[in-house]
Amino acid sequence: MPFWPPACRAPPPNPPPRPPEPVPAAQKRRIRAAAEPLYPPRQRQEIDYKYTIRDSDDLYAFSHVGGYIYLSRGVFHLVADDLELQFVIAHEMAHVDLRHDARQVSEAMRADKA
Repeated sequence: MPFWPPACRAPPPNPPPRPPEPVPAAQKRRIRAAAEPLYPPRQRQEIDYKYTIRDSDDLYAFSHVGGYIYLSRGVFHLVADDLELQFVIAHEMAHVDLRHDARQVSEAMRADKA
């Protein structure tokens, strides 16, 4: 049993999770404008990309099966202009285009069965 000070016999309650913050319209417009020129040359035209901005100042971006691309708020603090944002989006789109995400899921499922 963990030790809790006498004044506090029960562990402190966890704070409720914060609801996701709405994505500012300006960031949505920036993503759309940066991604638009990348659509014609992609290999997998059937993918309908969906973008989510994560509520974190950490710096990360990742893609997932089905064309889901996630960017942290920190990305918007780091990129100097929309061309750099376009590079980040293009990088994640390339992972989807080359099926890196699907390959990782497939390998994980095979490893799980072993």
